[in-house]
Amino acid sequence: MSVTAVVLVAGAGLGSAACGKYSYASLKATKAFKDGNVKYAAQDWKEAAAKYEETLANDPNYAAAHFYLANSYDNLYKPARKGEAENDAYMQKAIAEYKKAAEIDPSGNKKLALQFLVAAYGTDKLNDPAQAEPVVKRMIEMEPNEPTNYFGLSKMYEDAGRYEEAEQALLKAKEIKPNDPVVYTTSLATTTVRVISTKRSRTSRRRRNSTPRTRRVSTSSPRSSKRRCARISA
Repeated sequence: MSVTAVVLVAGAGLGSAACGKYSYASLKATKAFKDGNVKYAAQDWKEAAAKYEETLANDPNYAAAHFYLANSYDNLYKPARKGEAENDAYMQKAIAEYKKAAEIDPSGNKKLALQFLVAAYGTDKLNDPAQAEPVVKRMIEMEPNEPTNYFGLSKMYEDAGRYEEAEQALLKAKEIKPNDPVVYTTSLATTTVRVISTKRSRTSRRRRNSTPRTRRVSTSSPRSSKRRCARISA
């Protein structure tokens, strides 16, 4: 049975025990959610968002609607248009809904909401690691024995140039699952990136600190230059 069907049955059961108004709102929320899912599947993000908004207008505690509304707004956001008011508003709405979904959704969408929230603060979107860090740490608190959470923390530190902390996060993942080959390959890749970045940084510093080369000035007279040009032209 699908999630939508489960919600519909639950709504009908509550309707028979409660007032008719509550039952009607519940049914309207369920219908809007189903309509939103059709638009979402067709990647019609704007129409999907409108339907999920309608769902929440009828049932503010419809947890799944918060997640899919957030993701619809997330898909409407275009990094290339960052700075445009309407575009930026999409991301702010997405963040608000991801937070709400993570707060009230008891299903797997809670974890997904946190993962997408971290991505929203990533380098290709808002580029705000200070906001991402507490979210990743919350994920670690929820699943302290899940190495992928430490991978996320390590990647965040790596993007911010905090390589020492990135390495410590990977060591923690290795401590949890020492025989996991994914942990090993991820650790190796991060170490390689750190070495390359360190070398580039040192090269850049050497270039900045080196003595500028003296530009050679031609001592030939304008007349001799004209003669050379004449000979070439000839």
